[in-house]
Amino acid sequence: MAYDRVRFLVVQDFLEFKKKHYLPDTPPSQLKKDQDRRFYFHLLQGMVRHQRLLETEIQRRVNKPFHKLQGTVIGILTLGLYQLFFMDKIPVRASIYETVELATPFRLLPQKALINAVMRNLQRDLEKKYSYQVHPLPIRTSHQDWMVERWRQAYSNDDVQSICEANNTFEGITIRPVAPWNTQQLYQMLKEEKVLATPHPIVSQALIVENTSDLLISSVFIKGACYVQDASSQIFLELTQNLWKGFVLDVCAAPGGKAIQIQTAPHVTNLVVNDVSRKRLLQVCQNMQRLQRNPPVFVVSDGRFLPFAAKFDAILLDVPCSSSGTIRKNPHIKWIASESELLSQTTLQKQLLENAARFVKPEGVLVYATCSLEIEENEQQVQKFLEKNPDFIILPFATNTAILDSYRSFVTEKGCYKVIPSSSMMGFFAAVFLHKR
Repeated sequence: MAYDRVRFLVVQDFLEFKKKHYLPDTPPSQLKKDQDRRFYFHLLQGMVRHQRLLETEIQRRVNKPFHKLQGTVIGILTLGLYQLFFMDKIPVRASIYETVELATPFRLLPQKALINAVMRNLQRDLEKKYSYQVHPLPIRTSHQDWMVERWRQAYSNDDVQSICEANNTFEGITIRPVAPWNTQQLYQMLKEEKVLATPHPIVSQALIVENTSDLLISSVFIKGACYVQDASSQIFLELTQNLWKGFVLDVCAAPGGKAIQIQTAPHVTNLVVNDVSRKRLLQVCQNMQRLQRNPPVFVVSDGRFLPFAAKFDAILLDVPCSSSGTIRKNPHIKWIASESELLSQTTLQKQLLENAARFVKPEGVLVYATCSLEIEENEQQVQKFLEKNPDFIILPFATNTAILDSYRSFVTEKGCYKVIPSSSMMGFFAAVFLHKR
């Protein structure tokens, strides 16, 4: 068979994604080998991540209106151009040959000449040192115009460029060790199992693992020596570690990474882990079992209608949001249809905040967090909450000076914690509210 099975399945799923904006969590069942599964995810996510650029480059190289091209031809060419632009390890001749041959299983034999011509055209351009950097920022980084324009209203030009470029650089997942293991021991154990890990450039206790599947099947992971948590969340929990004390509630706990770390805070006497989804809460329980944690109290309830009679010394409210700070890992978020869809969770966030505030003891804290870049989900929610709830004030993140010295750039003028996506960190926002009486 001349064409590659992985590439065929990738084109199929890319076309499905364009219809539904859905990326599969698992590769097709036909792919049994780990190498094929990794190749599949690399290709599919890369095509989605760079979709606008690749389709712009296709359009420049065809002699007919783009909308008249068959969808499958666009899918095949998107795959081919992605390989030529971004996969240097695949020989150019092999990329061109396999791309052209994909016309056969899709029954597009008359289109072979067009596919070959487009691929050869790009090959010649690249040999002449052509760069896609000639395009405007939204095109060369493959974002929708309205999304980039939103960020320009909220951030400096340099920040917007950094966000867009960072959204196309995902080097792997970030992990942290679990006591009694430290980072060096974790690194060595992974190395012995041939799981490649590199030190995180900012967070000293974190490691970056490129190959997720190798990690998840390793004895290191199975025996609970580490867990997955982005560096921005790790810093957030370092900066708030002195706040977790007494009776603590995590309202929207799944998948449980923050609850796991809060549980280890020295002054936490009781932890209640809540989520609206029983299935997702079960995953939290399983994660804690893998890490050999004593189980906290698990509660299944809607955070807008918490069922508790008691009040808490500290509440974490890591709310559902647009997740626009996680585009590095979840490139499909780039293609959300509209601004209103992007911000569809703001009403829920407000309701969760208002209800959680009812359960904070005097002198207790309510910690609000998102993985969003949108001011409507971050600063504006904070401001509206303070205006409506005069019993609460902002407790600045600058309270822990020793730790803050390493992360001062992530604390805003108003004392909130904010991370702009980079090549090694997701976007994140948090504010601490103190119930002053």
